[in-house]
Amino acid sequence: MNSFSLRRTLLFSRLQAGEIFGGGVWKKLKVILVISVFIVLFSTLLNAGDISGSAGFTQTMIIVMAIIPVTAILSDLISVRLLTPATTLEKYISVYIVALFSGAAASVALALSCSVMFSLISIFTEPSAEWPVLLFVGENFNIAYILVVFGLIPLIVYGELIRVRERARGRLLLWMTIIVPALSCIVIIILEAAGILDKREMSVAAGSICLILVITSIIMAYRLLRKVELDKKDND
Repeated sequence: MNSFSLRRTLLFSRLQAGEIFGGGVWKKLKVILVISVFIVLFSTLLNAGDISGSAGFTQTMIIVMAIIPVTAILSDLISVRLLTPATTLEKYISVYIVALFSGAAASVALALSCSVMFSLISIFTEPSAEWPVLLFVGENFNIAYILVVFGLIPLIVYGELIRVRERARGRLLLWMTIIVPALSCIVIIILEAAGILDKREMSVAAGSICLILVITSIIMAYRLLRKVELDKKDND
């Protein structure tokens, strides 16, 4: 089985999503409610009851929570389904498909739940916030949130695959993949502060570095998944 099939990729994605997230609707709703209460209380206390500031911080926490399932998806693939009859590319793409859909579903559920809680809290605050409080809507929406999700998923996939193999050289490559772009961004900020770069040039340079980081992580993660798959076959 060497040819890529989109249909097989989608079927594999549905299989993995169903096994990980299928069933137990009420249990998942309870988990969403508990997480929402924690996020809202933590954000409100951290921002001293300021609803506007709390809403912005809550959106960031929701995005972080939405990225967490990527580890579970990848762990399920490696430990349970790595030898499923499908090509490496099909399995690799399915990780992103399931991660994006599960992350989007979790984000929507948490955003709705937290919006309701903030709207109720805002009734009793002075001065009262604009009602109702809607997260990720209007002025509260920022395309940066979406870009962060797309950027972090490849890094998480790559990092988790490095952890599975536990190779010193791989861990060094992972750190280099993170540290080099971070240092480059710091240099760009320094150049902008020194007046060598204007804000537009700084944004283009930083965006280019982030794009290179994402592309590099995607390629290296795929190559590493192939090696992990070969290791699994050899061990069996």
